Amino acid sequence: EHLKSEVIYNGFTFDRLKDLPEVNQIRVKFNIQTPLVVGMVATFNHFKDYDTYLHAAMRILSCRRDVTFLCIGNGDSTFYQQLTKDFPQILYLGKQTNVESIMNVCDIGVLTTYGEGISNALMEFMALGKPVIATDKGGTIELVDDQQSGFLVMVSDVEQVINRLELLLDDAIARKNLGSHGIKVIESRFGFDLMIDKFISAYEVDKDALQHYYFTKTKFEERDRVKQDFLRDYLLKFPAYFFIENLKSKLLEKLTPQIPLQNGKNKHEQLINTKEELDLQKNIKKLELIFN
Repeated sequence: EHLKSEVIYNGFTFDRLKDLPEVNQIRVKFNIQTPLVVGMVATFNHFKDYDTYLHAAMRILSCRRDVTFLCIGNGDSTFYQQLTKDFPQILYLGKQTNVESIMNVCDIGVLTTYGEGISNALMEFMALGKPVIATDKGGTIELVDDQQSGFLVMVSDVEQVINRLELLLDDAIARKNLGSHGIKVIESRFGFDLMIDKFISAYEVDKDALQHYYFTKTKFEERDRVKQDFLRDYLLKFPAYFFIENLKSKLLEKLTPQIPLQNGKNKHEQLINTKEELDLQKNIKKLELIFN
């Protein structure tokens, strides 16, 4: 018997991009005064190639002063701050909790690395409609459509990064077109709902049974929202290390306050052996495979 395998990509939810602060507010906060902004979001470690990014930045800033380069991520950046000390338009922002807000200020997103999976940073740049420049390695090849949503460059190729940056910095229409294609890529290949559907299909989880269990215990006026958002909401809130029992516990906690007590029984006890509970138990066993 042949084992079946399938790649399921990380799912991106556009909800995280709602209600971002105004771009000018972020510009003022970090004292960004140039019309153009380039950003790289990555930890300072030996997997990320800040060397190439910053050498490209210094070369460009030696010829033009209309662009600011942002370095966003934790880790020890002391060496690079010393290297670029004569370039005040290279800013080190460290670890930030409002990363999407800062990325939204950028006109171009860059990720130069020595190897990469499916980068969340690149996904976020693309979802925000920003063209990207990224190293032609690992999962990046599956994420970035070269010359359509951005540009793929060879490892540590400073000249190629400079060339692609200058092309985009000088062409607002190209930035817009590539950015628009990036949004479509995220929507069509990396949407959160698509990821959930693939998990359900791969593990043969009975989505209707799970939704029915919650759907029938929910107030009528909330049903449309619940039916649409049920799996996404709960799977988003409970990553692997919470395990499925936390999912079940929170699910029951959400449901049982709406169920009246009968004959003094505990509300949780009332659910045992009902058809809905049995359906839930059956599908929880399947979902457990996803989380472990």
